[in-house]
Amino acid sequence: MAAPDTAALGTVAARGAGITVASQGGKLLILLASTAVLSRLLGPADFGLLAVVLSVVALGELVRDLGLPLAAVQAASLSRQQRVNLVWMNGFLGVVCAVVLVLVSPALAGLFSDERLTDVLPAVAPVFVLSGFSAQFRAEITRSMRFGRLALIELLPAASGLLVAVVVAAGTGSYWALVLQQVVAAVVAAGLSTVWGGFAPGLPRRAPMGELVGFGAGLMGTQVLAYAAKNADTILIGAVLGARPLGLYSRAYQLAVAPLTQVQAPLTRVAVPVLARAWPDRERFSRFLVRGQLYGGLVVAVGYCALAGLGEQVVAVLLGPQWSDSVPIFRALCIGGVFRALAQVNFWSFVSSGRTTSQLRLYLVTQPLIVVLMALGLNLGVVGVAGGHALGYLVAWLLGTVWAGRALQIGSRALLRPALVHLVVWCLPVLLSTAAIARWVPGTWLPLGLGALGALVCLATGSVLVPAVRASVRTGVADMRRLRRRGSAAIA
Repeated sequence: MAAPDTAALGTVAARGAGITVASQGGKLLILLASTAVLSRLLGPADFGLLAVVLSVVALGELVRDLGLPLAAVQAASLSRQQRVNLVWMNGFLGVVCAVVLVLVSPALAGLFSDERLTDVLPAVAPVFVLSGFSAQFRAEITRSMRFGRLALIELLPAASGLLVAVVVAAGTGSYWALVLQQVVAAVVAAGLSTVWGGFAPGLPRRAPMGELVGFGAGLMGTQVLAYAAKNADTILIGAVLGARPLGLYSRAYQLAVAPLTQVQAPLTRVAVPVLARAWPDRERFSRFLVRGQLYGGLVVAVGYCALAGLGEQVVAVLLGPQWSDSVPIFRALCIGGVFRALAQVNFWSFVSSGRTTSQLRLYLVTQPLIVVLMALGLNLGVVGVAGGHALGYLVAWLLGTVWAGRALQIGSRALLRPALVHLVVWCLPVLLSTAAIARWVPGTWLPLGLGALGALVCLATGSVLVPAVRASVRTGVADMRRLRRRGSAAIA
């Protein structure tokens, strides 16, 4: 794979990020519409059930994935037979996960004291098979940087799932609407990925696979540990406090992580191939990483601070007044979202450089710490769990940034210093100003409008007064201009 020059790589990165953010803006609107509509048609216990199902499916997807799609994206070269073998490996793992899920569904129903799981879990088992056989086709689209098609693969399944869920929920008022939403989205995503993948699968044959499997195994180890941290709250609350508290928590959680999942996960598909090509040049790699932190971390962090400050109004609009008990949960999770957004940049750096083993060692420290803090917070109820979540991700981000700087020999100050400056100059004023407006201005829509205006004033003031922040704004403006350039749409 030829090493592109910095300008060409920057053009592709900027264009890919622009397409991805635009498409995820559309998907975020779909998710918010789903949250607002379905929260009024179904109850907390239904969403508690969905939270358990999604946690189980997420674990199965990690095993089914085995880190192989990202291994394919990150690889410097990949033969056709390697691609074919990866399709069959992920497909076989998908079948195994589906069978295991059907077999363990009665035991999980007993663990969570919810007999509905004996029917629901087998119903979602085919998702593993679909995602397994289509995973490498989607990886090929990512590897070739066809970001427009990736955007549609994100957007169309979400819209299809929502449409089916709303129709079923309005007609039946049943939790099956939420189940069908997941299945329909998986079917559409798998179909689009396979059709647009760009190669026809053949039969598996001998090919060099050791390096790919080694990379994937290290990555899967980190992802399993991250899964434990991200889903321990669901398991703890569901097993100890029951379905209704879990429903309140899961709705607040889904609302809080929406900016993260709808922006950062897709940006990973832009960042990893771009950073992987920049990796041989450490200086260029570091520059792109700082940019990634600005767009994928700090901009998202500012949004989280505004959401935390206006938590009561946001919950009232998107979930309805019957979900008011979830407001403090939502606020705490948004604070945690600030540090989860920043920590994602560390994930990009490890994966794109091929240092997944080093990342695994880091996660062996940070992820159990997050789980322990959430478990300690359980004594204070669901709000305590959310507070433990926020504190855990703050510590994990700080440790991860220092660890990545040393492991990759790029220096942790290159990321840590600008992040801390922007947190003080942008994020903290936005949080305080929106919280003050939410407290002292009556109503719902007026505080939201004034809060958005106040956040913009804080951002503008910090950008004018602080040189480092002003430089970030200039970088953003330059990259926006780059988006309008006519340049190479792909890199060889």
